[in-house]
Amino acid sequence: MPVYVGAFPGGRPAPDLSTVPPLGFNLAFANDAGGGNFQPQWDPAITPEVIAQLKQQGDFYFSASLGGDANYAPWVPPSDPAAWVSNATSSLVQLMDTYGLSYLDIDYEGGPNGLDDSFVECISQVLINIGSPQSRGIATIAPFAGTLSAYQALWEQCSTWINTVNYQAYADGIPDVQGYLDLYAGLAQQFYGYDRLGLGIASSASSPRGLQPPDIYTVYEKLHAQGMGGVAIWCAEDSATSDPPFAIENTLLSIAQGG
Repeated sequence: MPVYVGAFPGGRPAPDLSTVPPLGFNLAFANDAGGGNFQPQWDPAITPEVIAQLKQQGDFYFSASLGGDANYAPWVPPSDPAAWVSNATSSLVQLMDTYGLSYLDIDYEGGPNGLDDSFVECISQVLINIGSPQSRGIATIAPFAGTLSAYQALWEQCSTWINTVNYQAYADGIPDVQGYLDLYAGLAQQFYGYDRLGLGIASSASSPRGLQPPDIYTVYEKLHAQGMGGVAIWCAEDSATSDPPFAIENTLLSIAQGG
């Protein structure tokens, strides 16, 4: 159940991560500084030392989320795809080792020409390169309606290396519980069942938000009963200001644990 953190939404720094329920953290964001050389752009207060200390204190895990909003970090087709893949593979392995990251989250949301074939070919090869030594899943992906076709193609190229499809349902303007259930019934057919899916929820106070409590809890209860793998929440900075703090996260954890 990862929550995004570190992107300075509204100019706010990340909350004290030790106050957040025991979740995963998608560090937002890591971006290509040029030629496939990825660098952390998240809140610099989230250091390797902070992460190591948190992992000693509890069952926390971390990822680097790649991309973000198309206006912030658009996908740009590489001029030399082979060199880009090589640089991206090495820079992301180094980033994962330095920060003690468990996986990558692919969250590119567009580009000058959308998410084209170069996105699918380059990202899939990077995931295969990083995951192949252990033949393990090392990524989550975060599509919504406007990017679903590209992520479906990415899935078809390298589903072995993708753990969860955290669909950003809040971006689709779905008005009711049944609309969410219908959406995920279709996604389950595309992505090998409910257990490979995650429910995208926004704790943000700004649009688009999607369904909010209590309706979103009803959605999760019904999808969890179908075997849904988890939830991805945007974002910890917003959740920290709710009353009480992290109300959505704590309620979802209770549902997942049968409470």
